[in-house]
Amino acid sequence: MRHVLAYMFVFAGVGMYALLFASLRGGATPEPPPRLNISSAFVIALVPETAEDLRLQAIRFLGSTDAVVIKAVNGTQALALVEHELPLYTRGLLHWGRHDHMQLYSGATVGCLLSHMKVWASVEGVAVVLEEDAILDERSRYRLEGVVKDMQSMQWDLIMLESGHFGLAGSWRYIGGNVATCANWTTKECGWMGSRGYLITERGARILLRNARPFLVQTDAVMALTATFDPTFQMFWTAHDIAHPTYMRRSSLWDGCVKCYAPLSGLWYVIMVAVFLVSGVGTCLLARQVKRADVYMTREGVEPKPDG
Repeated sequence: MRHVLAYMFVFAGVGMYALLFASLRGGATPEPPPRLNISSAFVIALVPETAEDLRLQAIRFLGSTDAVVIKAVNGTQALALVEHELPLYTRGLLHWGRHDHMQLYSGATVGCLLSHMKVWASVEGVAVVLEEDAILDERSRYRLEGVVKDMQSMQWDLIMLESGHFGLAGSWRYIGGNVATCANWTTKECGWMGSRGYLITERGARILLRNARPFLVQTDAVMALTATFDPTFQMFWTAHDIAHPTYMRRSSLWDGCVKCYAPLSGLWYVIMVAVFLVSGVGTCLLARQVKRADVYMTREGVEPKPDG
């Protein structure tokens, strides 16, 4: 028993010595992961009361020292505010519909652009901008730290906090493993879709604000076109979502558009599910009837006709 205790004391002493040696060799306590100096956060919401959770998430997960909710401009208000400024071409799009995703085509899309412009005019330093249907979590914090490390030596004006949308099929140029940009902005495939969340500098906000008029294209198109035709404007996006999408929830910000490609009405989805169910049941019943007919004909001594 005494030998066992002696061995235990020896091993404990060696372990403590090893820990002490490692701590001395390692030097000072390592610095915390680098963070962007986010001076403010803006959450755009048509009903500000519904965005309080997202406002708190921006403070908790993105390190913002301040976060405010900006009341979005709805479609009716937007047209009343800028109707006299709209080019004739845009008025035509509002009346007959758009021909390309980039184009403004409703009061809602005009209101969305005006809402972001309101934020751009208020940006000082570095700001994070979020639309009301974004979600932030622990993954957001972890991924942001990777973005900061990759972008430490890079000049940038705009970093989209999502990994790309429909149509973004051009060749990407990666910066580290967490950030990407378009390898050649002159190709059409590098058009950007979406404005759910992004980091923007004061300089970048002023440039976008300048290019938003005349009112011809949507918010995301202002960003992509600026990056395409202004070589001084540096736009990037994250390899993985930081501002996560909200699935199966209607965003009131778009006032009747929301993600433009998906119907908003729940009735539409109910009808589609019903159609698929009826089609499936009908197919099964038809197949069963055919099988019964084949069996009957075989019993009667009549060979069933081959398909075709």
